[in-house]
Amino acid sequence: MLSLPFNFQPPFGLEELDLCRISEIQEDGTHACISVLKLHQFIQASPGLQVLRLKGLYSASAADKSLQQVDLPNLEVLRLQGPPVLHLIRAEHCTNLGVDLESIEEKLPPAAWTTVVPTLTRAKGLEVELDVSMYSLRISSLLGPPWPIHLRLDIEPKREDAGHLCYAILEQILQELENESCISARIQLSLHARNQYDPDIYFKVLKLLQSPMPGPSSRWRLPHLDTVCIRGEGFPYQYLKAFVQARANAQGDQAPKAVTSILESDAYYGPGGKEILGEVMDYAGDEGVAEGAVVQAG
Repeated sequence: MLSLPFNFQPPFGLEELDLCRISEIQEDGTHACISVLKLHQFIQASPGLQVLRLKGLYSASAADKSLQQVDLPNLEVLRLQGPPVLHLIRAEHCTNLGVDLESIEEKLPPAAWTTVVPTLTRAKGLEVELDVSMYSLRISSLLGPPWPIHLRLDIEPKREDAGHLCYAILEQILQELENESCISARIQLSLHARNQYDPDIYFKVLKLLQSPMPGPSSRWRLPHLDTVCIRGEGFPYQYLKAFVQARANAQGDQAPKAVTSILESDAYYGPGGKEILGEVMDYAGDEGVAEGAVVQAG
């Protein structure tokens, strides 16, 4: 691990910066995690960065909230693992995004998505998976590794409302996408139904995506979503059937693609699985009860 003195001044004009596993030597000689302030100074000193890699733990303070976002117009590759400092980086032209944020305890500032959203909206010719579980949210290209797009947010597992926080962050990302444009790539929605899970969270996700956005535009969220993957067994068919029917019955120029595949898979991620769309649509349960439960979950 590289150790930097507390008064180290970052160099200017770098095109590539790798700040993985770096510590900071304090005035008393002890070693500590590099501060978010020092990280910000590094980025600010090199606005022409093309490649940025950040990994490890960063010590935060109340003063960090006043730090301004740094515009990196030339940044093409961003690798960020560990610290939730995505809101400090603005890289609208990034084409290779790999972000793993850990132990998230609250919604990220809206500025966190100014790099992610443009990268997603430019994703053409890709298949993108939106994976939702109780404790994580992942958006990544299905074909890989390496993934040209990979975003994973892990919620602090000790939170009793982890699933609700995960849903709130998903809603936040989709709102930012709506403000910009939609993802033009094909979308696979993956929901985890293994072990113990809170079904209300998944019903809320389906409800969010099975009706047009409020307002005069009548646009749908993720209009290119055409595949649903259930990871594990036991997910109620009636909710999937209501979701498929709602999107299939949409009309007008802004109508989304119809869902053409529902897969059931034991894998934690990736394409493939047993096709169950026919079984879902043949389900003859009480659809009225299912519809009411979805609305209640919202």
